[in-house]
Amino acid sequence: MDPQTKPSLLLIGFQKSKGDFVLTIDADLQDRPDQIGKLQKKINEEWDMVSGWRNERKDSPYKKLTSKLFNLMASAFWGLKLNDLNCGLKLYRKGAAKSLNLYGGLHRFIPILLHQEGFRVTEVPVVHDVRKFGKSKYTFMKVFTDIPDMFTMLFLSKYSNRPLHFFWLIGLIFGLLGFLILFYLSIIWLQGESIGRRPLLIFGVLFTLAGIQVFFTGFLADLFISGTKSNKSEEVMVKEQSD
Repeated sequence: MDPQTKPSLLLIGFQKSKGDFVLTIDADLQDRPDQIGKLQKKINEEWDMVSGWRNERKDSPYKKLTSKLFNLMASAFWGLKLNDLNCGLKLYRKGAAKSLNLYGGLHRFIPILLHQEGFRVTEVPVVHDVRKFGKSKYTFMKVFTDIPDMFTMLFLSKYSNRPLHFFWLIGLIFGLLGFLILFYLSIIWLQGESIGRRPLLIFGVLFTLAGIQVFFTGFLADLFISGTKSNKSEEVMVKEQSD
């Protein structure tokens, strides 16, 4: 399946599902259908989503290595201790599946998305076979799309309600670099040396301006989100009063 269409198709399937549980499994049959019972048994222990864990994965060393690094980084960022985020074999309770809003590459972060929303997420070891059908879409270039998606997820999950906390740090770094460069050049200028044609002067000014701009970007984003929340609160109050 094309990675670009997979999140849309998953989202449609989740929204149209009618049962109490929703199951996903890849069509290449690397994940065995006879393993579904393990997930069903586990989810009955009051979990909201159970993912398969391919602990003896039948893939190339490169694919296993990149997947391992991806899972380690995700665990470090979000504190969700899972060994295999992207196993296609997953069982969801209906409420968890329907809560997902998938686009871009977010389908690779489904356990994290659910964890962030307060759903209980776990995994169970499952048997993994050599691919029988189709061809893997995972290439070397996939690494360069996974990393930006991970940072997008990090921003959305940790800073979407407080963007200034993210932008001010970047602005501070740029601004501090610019200040140090300009401070150094000022000392040289006071000692009688010309600094007008030094490339370092341009970098100092650019870093300083970039720091200010990034900070105010976060500030404006904070104001926008605060205003949006206020409007939503007012709408809720008006609706409650009208009811």
